[in-house]
Amino acid sequence: MCNGPIPCQEIIEVKLMVTQTHASVAKMEKLLTGNGEPERGLIVRVDRIERRALRHGAVIKTILVTWVAAAAAAVFAWFRSGAT
Repeated sequence: MCNGPIPCQEIIEVKLMVTQTHASVAKMEKLLTGNGEPERGLIVRVDRIERRALRHGAVIKTILVTWVAAAAAAVFAWFRSGAT
């Protein structure tokens, strides 16, 4: 096996690196997917955070529009009442 141009030590080191890389990839996959429990994976958690941020943005926009409409209605009512 080690009779070729590549020394045995280098072959062993490459095999070790491949094994370590495979272990790292497997660990990353478990973290991303939740290892059989999708609700514990990072993909689902980040998606939940993004959806929550969108909902919060919509609520804030609704509140701002309501305040602006109330202020405009108050100004309109004030002018309509003839107050100076």
